[in-house]
Amino acid sequence: MTMRHTRTIGILGAGKVGTVLARLEVAAGYRVLVAGSGAPDGIAAIAVAGDDADALSTVMHLVDDLGSEPVDAGPLAHGVRLQPGTEPFGANVGAGELRAMLDRFPVSERGRAVSEARSANGLASAG
Repeated sequence: MTMRHTRTIGILGAGKVGTVLARLEVAAGYRVLVAGSGAPDGIAAIAVAGDDADALSTVMHLVDDLGSEPVDAGPLAHGVRLQPGTEPFGANVGAGELRAMLDRFPVSERGRAVSEARSANGLASAG
């Protein structure tokens, strides 16, 4: 049986927190993309990307309630910034550095490649 997902949420999280969030969102019917992260010197930052403002807000509050610092990664199209091969993927950093990594994506090699591909196909930029 194939389940059709209407919404996708990307979570950049560490250990138990990311696992708990992913399970909650899967149970709620979301397709969830997860990558690991954590800050060695403090609170783990977890980036969340989504197009549904209410769902994004809910997940951001869950991240905060679970003791991590939520980072809004923007719309789901910006979730490409969290994929393997990007600076934030698997990063072990706090919220400030995670935000800086997300901000640097458009000028990274991968960011430029995504932007060029989207432009060639008439799609919005990843930046």
